[in-house]
Amino acid sequence: MRDSRRDALALEIVSSALTGFFALAALLLSALGVYGVMAYSVRQRTVEFGTRMAMGATQRSVFELVTGAGLKMAAIGIGLGLAGAFAIMPVLRSVYAVGDNPPFEFIGVIVLVSAVAVAASAIPAWRATLVPPMAALRDEPEGVWAALRRSVKRFAASLEDKETTAISEQSLAEDLTAASRNAKTFGDAINKAVDALRDAMQAQSAILLKRDGEVLRGESLQIPANGFLTGRLRFLAMPLPMLQGDFETWQRWAEADRPDYTSEIRALHASGATLALALRAKNEITGVVLLTGRDKFHFEERAIASRAAGQLALLIENAGLTSRIVEQEKLRKDVELATEVQRHLLPAQAPQTPMAQLAGLSIPARGVGGDYYDFIDYGDHKLGIAIADIAGKGVSAALIMSVVQATLRIVSSEEGIALPDLAARMNRLLHRSTQAKSYATFFYAQIDKGTSQLRYVNAGHNPPYLWRGENGEIVELPAGGTPIGLFPQMRYEEASVGLQKGDVLIAFTDGVTEAMNPSDEEFGEDRLKALLGDVAKLPIDEMSARIAAEMRGWIREAEQYDDLTFVLMKVN
Repeated sequence: MRDSRRDALALEIVSSALTGFFALAALLLSALGVYGVMAYSVRQRTVEFGTRMAMGATQRSVFELVTGAGLKMAAIGIGLGLAGAFAIMPVLRSVYAVGDNPPFEFIGVIVLVSAVAVAASAIPAWRATLVPPMAALRDEPEGVWAALRRSVKRFAASLEDKETTAISEQSLAEDLTAASRNAKTFGDAINKAVDALRDAMQAQSAILLKRDGEVLRGESLQIPANGFLTGRLRFLAMPLPMLQGDFETWQRWAEADRPDYTSEIRALHASGATLALALRAKNEITGVVLLTGRDKFHFEERAIASRAAGQLALLIENAGLTSRIVEQEKLRKDVELATEVQRHLLPAQAPQTPMAQLAGLSIPARGVGGDYYDFIDYGDHKLGIAIADIAGKGVSAALIMSVVQATLRIVSSEEGIALPDLAARMNRLLHRSTQAKSYATFFYAQIDKGTSQLRYVNAGHNPPYLWRGENGEIVELPAGGTPIGLFPQMRYEEASVGLQKGDVLIAFTDGVTEAMNPSDEEFGEDRLKALLGDVAKLPIDEMSARIAAEMRGWIREAEQYDDLTFVLMKVN
C-alpha cells in the first residue's frame, strides 16, 4: 500500500518539491534584492550619514534610519503582494481547484518577508554606523573589517579612559558649590566656578562665552549665538572635542558650502580651544565653555564635565534672574520716586478765593502720568486755571509734564503778559526742550473778579464746558491754536466770556470722554455734559466726588488706557 501510494503521488511530490524550491529561490532573491538596494542606498548616502553623525546624530539613530527605510520598502511590497494574491485567488480556485488558504498562511508570509527585510537591512545599517564622520565627509568610507578593528580599538580606549581618568565628579561638584558659596557676587561665583572646572580638567585656560542677544560674548572672543559651534553642540549630549584635523576639515567644508561660518571657525581655531562644553538652560544654549592647552580628554572626563556644565549653567541662569530682579526693583523704586515727585508738582489742594470754588483730580493710567493741572493765585482778585495733556504716557510724559509746569510758572509770573504771548512762549520753550518729539494740548484761563470775565487761550485742548447757572445751558470754549511744542513759531488767539454767580466750568483731558467700560464703550461727551448738569448745583467737593465716582463706576474692571484728569470751578 505504501509503494502504491508513493507511485500514485510521485508526480505531485516532485511538483511540490519544485514549487518549494522555486519559492525558496524567490525568497532568497527578494532578500538579496532588498540587501542590494539597501547597500547601494547606504553607499550613495555615505556623506549624508557622516554629516549627520558629525552634527551630533548617534549610531542608534543612523541604524534606525536605515532599517526603517528597509521596513518601509518591505511594507510596500507586502501590501502590493497581498493585494495581488487576493485578486488572483478566484482564478486559481477556478482553474487549478486550489482550496481556501487559512489566515495563518498570509500572516506567516508577512512575518517571514518582514524578517528577511530586517535582516537584509541590518548589515548595511550596521556598516553605516561604522562610518567615521571625517571619512564620510571626504567620501572615503573604510571597509567592514577596518571599521570593526577601529570599533574594537575605540572600545579598548574607552576602558583605558575609565581607568586613567583623574577627575572625581564628587570633588568637582563640591568645588563648584564652594565657589558659589564663597563668592561675594554672582560674577565672582561664575568666574571661580569656571576656574574650578579648568583645574579639574587639567586645562591651561577656560574661556567662558555667555549669551548676549545674538552673540556669545567673552573677554577675548565673540562668536554668533546661532552659528557653527552652537549648531554642533545643540545635538550633542557630550562636550565637543576640537582637534587640529577637525578645524582643517571644518574650514574646507565652510569655504565650499557655508562661507558665513569661516570667520567663526578661524576665531575658534585661533583661541586654541580643544574642548567645547555647552551650558544649557531649558533646552537652550545660554553659554559655552572652551578649554585650551590639552589635546586629549578621556571619555569619563568629558562625561563628568558635561554634568558639571549643567551646574554652571544653573549658576549663570540664577545670576541673570537675580540681575533682572534687582533691575526691576530699582525701576520700581524709580517709578515710586517719580510718582512722589509728580504728586508734589500737582496742587495739594485747591486755593480758597472769594471769586470761586475750585477742585481738581488726576488719576494716572500708570504709576506716573502725563496730565497736568494747576491753580495760580495772582492776588488782586485774579486767578489762573491750567490743564494740559502730554502726548504719551508713563515716565517720559511725566518728564514733559514737569517742563510744562515749570514753564507756566515762570512765564505767568511776568506781570501784564497777554494770554496769546504766554501760550506762544510756552510753545517755543517746549519745542526747544523736545525738538517736536513730543507736544501737549494746553488750556489756560484767567478769572478777573472786577470785570467778571473769563479770559482764556486754548492750544488744541478738548473744549472745556461752561454750565450756565441761569438757564442750565452748556457752552463750549473751543480751541484757538495748535498744541504747544509742535512748531517753534505759532500764534494763538485769546477769547473771553462773561461769568455769573452759579456758573460751573469743567476742563478735562481726553481720558475722561474716552474712558472705556468692560463692553469697550466710550464714556463720551454727551454723558459728561449730562453728568455736569446733574451735579452743577452741588458744592464743589461733592461735585468732584460724584464725577470721580461716576467715572470709576463706568470703567469698573476694564483697563484704564489713558490718564483721567479734570478741573472744576464754580463761581461764587
